[in-house]
Amino acid sequence: MSERDHLVEDLVAETLGPRGGPNERLGGDEDPLDEYIVGVLAPFSSPSVEVDSDQELVGDEVSGSDDDLDPGESVSGHQPAYAGLPSLVLDPRARPSSMGVSLAVSAPDKPLLDICCTWARYRKEDNGQWSREPHGAVWRDVDCSVDNPLSDSADPGVVVRVRSRRDSRGIWKISVFVVNLSSVESDHPSPSDHVFQPQVRLRCQGGAELVPLEHQHLAQDEEDESLALLYKERPVLARGHLCSAVWRQVDPERPHPGGLEGTRPPFRWSDGRHLFDEGTVAEFEPADVRSEFVPVVPVNAPDKAWPADAGDPPELDPMELAQITDGAVLRLRLEPLADAYERWIEGQARGVEGHEPGTPAQRHLSGCRRALDRIRDGIELLADDRDALLAFCFANRAIALQSQWTKGRVNRWWPFQLAFQLVNLRGIVDDAHEDREVCDLLWFPTGGGKTEAYLGLAAFTLALRRLRAQRGQDPGGGAGVTVLSRYTLRLLTIQQYRRALAMVTACELLRVSGSPGQRGWRPSGWEGLGDVPWGSTRFSVGLWVGGNVTPNNLQDLQYRDANNRIITAHGAISILEGKEGEGDPAQILNCPACRSTLAIPPEGLREGDTGVLHFVVGDPDPALGPDVAPQLSEEPFEVTAVTVTRHPDPSFATVSVLFRVTADVSDQSVDEWFKGHASRLLGSRSWPVFARASRPGYFVRTVEWGRQRSEKPVEFEIFCPNPKCPLNSDLAWSETTEVGAWPVLPAFDRRDGSSTHCPVPAWTVDEQVYARCPSMVVATVDKFARLAFEPKAGALFGNVDRLNEHLGYYRAWAPPAGPATLPRNAREEVTSGNDVPVRGFRPPDLVLQDELHLIEGPLGSMVGLYEAGIDLLSTVHDGENTVRPKYVASTATVRRAEEQVRSLFDRSLQVFPPQGLRAEETFFSSTGSSHPLDAQEAGRLYVGVIAPGRGAQTPIVRMWSRLLQSPRNRLEAGVAQAELDPFWTLMGYFNAIRELAGAVALARQDIPQRLGSVAASPRTLDEQEPMELSSRTSSLRLPGMLEELGVRLGPGREPANAVVATSMFGTGVDVDRLGLMVVHGQPKTTSSYIQATGRVGRGVGGLVVTFYRASRPRDLSHYEYFTGYHTTLYRHVEPVTVNPFAPRARDRALGPVMVSVLRQAARVPTATGSVEVDERWRVQQRLSNGGWFCRAHEMSDAHTDPEVDLLPGILEERAAQQPPLRRPPPSETENHARSELEHWREVADRVGDALLYHESTVTRPASRPVVLGDLAHLVANMDEAYENAPNSLREVEATTTIKGRG
Repeated sequence: MSERDHLVEDLVAETLGPRGGPNERLGGDEDPLDEYIVGVLAPFSSPSVEVDSDQELVGDEVSGSDDDLDPGESVSGHQPAYAGLPSLVLDPRARPSSMGVSLAVSAPDKPLLDICCTWARYRKEDNGQWSREPHGAVWRDVDCSVDNPLSDSADPGVVVRVRSRRDSRGIWKISVFVVNLSSVESDHPSPSDHVFQPQVRLRCQGGAELVPLEHQHLAQDEEDESLALLYKERPVLARGHLCSAVWRQVDPERPHPGGLEGTRPPFRWSDGRHLFDEGTVAEFEPADVRSEFVPVVPVNAPDKAWPADAGDPPELDPMELAQITDGAVLRLRLEPLADAYERWIEGQARGVEGHEPGTPAQRHLSGCRRALDRIRDGIELLADDRDALLAFCFANRAIALQSQWTKGRVNRWWPFQLAFQLVNLRGIVDDAHEDREVCDLLWFPTGGGKTEAYLGLAAFTLALRRLRAQRGQDPGGGAGVTVLSRYTLRLLTIQQYRRALAMVTACELLRVSGSPGQRGWRPSGWEGLGDVPWGSTRFSVGLWVGGNVTPNNLQDLQYRDANNRIITAHGAISILEGKEGEGDPAQILNCPACRSTLAIPPEGLREGDTGVLHFVVGDPDPALGPDVAPQLSEEPFEVTAVTVTRHPDPSFATVSVLFRVTADVSDQSVDEWFKGHASRLLGSRSWPVFARASRPGYFVRTVEWGRQRSEKPVEFEIFCPNPKCPLNSDLAWSETTEVGAWPVLPAFDRRDGSSTHCPVPAWTVDEQVYARCPSMVVATVDKFARLAFEPKAGALFGNVDRLNEHLGYYRAWAPPAGPATLPRNAREEVTSGNDVPVRGFRPPDLVLQDELHLIEGPLGSMVGLYEAGIDLLSTVHDGENTVRPKYVASTATVRRAEEQVRSLFDRSLQVFPPQGLRAEETFFSSTGSSHPLDAQEAGRLYVGVIAPGRGAQTPIVRMWSRLLQSPRNRLEAGVAQAELDPFWTLMGYFNAIRELAGAVALARQDIPQRLGSVAASPRTLDEQEPMELSSRTSSLRLPGMLEELGVRLGPGREPANAVVATSMFGTGVDVDRLGLMVVHGQPKTTSSYIQATGRVGRGVGGLVVTFYRASRPRDLSHYEYFTGYHTTLYRHVEPVTVNPFAPRARDRALGPVMVSVLRQAARVPTATGSVEVDERWRVQQRLSNGGWFCRAHEMSDAHTDPEVDLLPGILEERAAQQPPLRRPPPSETENHARSELEHWREVADRVGDALLYHESTVTRPASRPVVLGDLAHLVANMDEAYENAPNSLREVEATTTIKGRG
């Protein structure tokens, strides 16, 4: 048995029982009604109410947020379900008195069933102990067409009742119930009056056969028809009533094909083996249908490997693919992929030869053939186009290198990953190809490898642009933002940014590797590339998220508050140096290549942590050596070894300190230890080159600035300080732009103008993203609302026309401020340092949208409307064609995606891999049925628990305590730590923050108390636990928390014991070691359920326990249909709805979208060319000579200018492409847009040059008329062109707080 199996058996014994076997005895203080919270039937004549039945899971009062969802309504009272039977709808305060199952059978005559029922009573003995008495009875050939009460003389209080009816098709719908009709003399029934662990088992007799419980309804559309085809072989054969139901094909008691066996329920029928002879056990274990209080259903992770019957595989090793320089050879190595897929398609087609064209089967196969054609086209492209081939080689080498760094090995491509890239190559290479009008959606279960697939495509796109620029086909176009990647949640964005950084860092290292004159990686034998074929400027990746994650500015900003006090808002450089501020620029904690520490997280280090910190210092003591280690120790820092590495310039050295901390320490404590103790031991004149000791990988760059030529900080860069890092080994890094060579840090200067260290090419501050035009930008979708406010953001789309040697790229009239105070007059350009004109860059070629299913509802509608502007800003006219970016999306859950993609992106949809004829198989993946005892492969075992008559708190305490303690017991029994690690960290998932807060209180008091009462060696939780991942969590803590979740069970530091999370956890946490989750209440959507639970079970089989509340109708329904729901899980994904051009969405955002385009665009593309945008719109409004310099008021005269007049028509065209039911009437959008522009003009006419684009009202009241209004301006009755203009796309409505008097 696996550790997961042990854990499941322990959980069932804890909640349902019996823990001590069929004849267990409980101590006098162990009341069975208190011990067992599941599977208890009260006597019908007397309600059984527990004192905790009204306890809800509510914590401290918290503000509403995205993850604070309504957990669902509760029900109470009795509503008769069947005449003559006890109610099957719960009074949530009372235990039920009946349970049962329903099934459908076809029978030649009367439906005959063998019925077996088992149950138990607990009797109190004279010595005060409780003794369990198991009971069982079998009734043969029961005629279920009539109602015959069945009972056993040994315990006549337990009655089995049958109800049936025959439908119009001749199918018998049968329900079998077990009812506790025991006579009770008291108003307070004793444990002996209750029935424990009841179960009913059924076998069909007399020719009766099970048929699907639900008759197939007529499909509403083609997608419903497709789902019916895909899930045809997964029928739902039974449901439960106040319990769940399983049938033979999915019963965990069925024999395992490999001979594995469980020892207790739910894998073994313990009561049956105790009560009945072997023949009866063989008949009913497994039964055709049976009830189950703790159902278990496995959901496999897909098998992504090359099919065993598909013949010889294609080349899947990226290292091998990177070295194939002959197109014909590459064709031969890749064609097996297309050939095998074609054979599979034809094999599928032979099975549906009689199906008419247009049927679901034929539609699916048509989609497969279309994908096959695109795969073959991608292969031919690589064989014929040398630039595409070389870019493909580079991308494979970069992916192999980042895999080596992050996984410790080079991972081979899964076939679907390679095929997806081949499908998309033509649309990337040929910017006039029809594929640019297609959004390719990568649909694959969570944890399947979607990120690696589109990162490979991103690396190809980066390489191709650079290569073409070097060859002169597009001079100057090699740099700039090439890939724009968007996510919806900050946690997801941060984690995916790190994954993208590893790939981009690999690209940057390959750019500069090699010998002088031949720098830049190339496949062996590839001639004629010269020096730096991948460009002279660095590959880099920018993070563009909200200010609460990273600062928006590099420099400090001073302003006066409402009381006229001068307030300093610290920028990124000051925060790096230790000052307080909003956000943290140190988002990269570890080197992507060697995992060395670049920054210590804000929560610091835990007691017992060990590690190495590498400090780059200037002017160290020439005699400094390893013998300084003992002197560096100072509580709580215990230094065990020191290594000193001298740099080419002997005035610099790296001091590597191996240490252990004997107590918890903060990052500030590290700074204090170094500054107050360690630094003086490194040399009397030594000084830190890094920003501060807790940020040893962050380096501030200073320049001589202004007329006084004083040293001022202007930038920071990230370097791995580890001398042995691959980024620092035998390297001569350099970068050259139009303004000259990038200045190398003196500490890393090789004395020839090049650097010994390759930077970690990450830009994490908004100003850096604008000024450095990174190759790839990772952003949150809601950030794009800032396009209307910040004209510097035009850099994201290549709209720059100047380059300053210190401050980077910018546009005239929107220059970066730099370290100087604001000038008295508005300026067109930077006045310090060398400035050169530049021609700008191409806009992004590739737009990635991860987790497409999250772009829905009000957020999705706002995103869709802003997407009209983003698409326009990313589109150019090259003289012959209008060139749009290629869109690629990914998701694990998809329904009605074609309408969603058309609404959001104005593109048609192609899903990859396309569906075949069965849900289990697409050629690129297969998910055959598995046994619940199969736990070695990735996937999840879902377990359902419901506790009617008990509140929310007691069941959680019991379940959490058992799931936490069992791994500890197994560890003490000698089980290997590696086997227990997946189940060591318990993830608690909640649908609402207020319920999460209640669970936190339980985890800090009630659960530790329970652990102490049930275990001789109880597991202890840290006082800071559980870790919380929710909207309440500071963004500054997220990077460190993600690192902490990855700590495995082993010698030294113990992993996190417990984590609580909301929907934030459902996307973005990719930690392979996690394998245990409790879901508290059915999430609002199946998509959320799949996404959240898909975060566990990625390495080995995970365990997901779903705790349902019986008082919530939706929870109860999911529990009763647990088996059917989980065996067809993806079928239940709900379609998402977005309506960008709905009147309310247009009211809110149509004006700001047009402001965004005017302020960010250099030219507005049209069908026949493009129109230049006047520079007036881009002006960065700023204080000038005591007033404001802003040209927003010029709309008064410019409203008929071509770039303005074009916009309503462009938006009308976009609206006309919406799906039919979401399409506004003709001309409505254009008229609305013109009225919005007219409103801007009217305000400009009225207030003149007093008009600003926006005015911050965080610290001061509204005082000026604005184009982009907010609530403060509305309340102050100030003129606004556009009321309540969104600062974030999540700001759907202003928040109103109502609090009553108390």
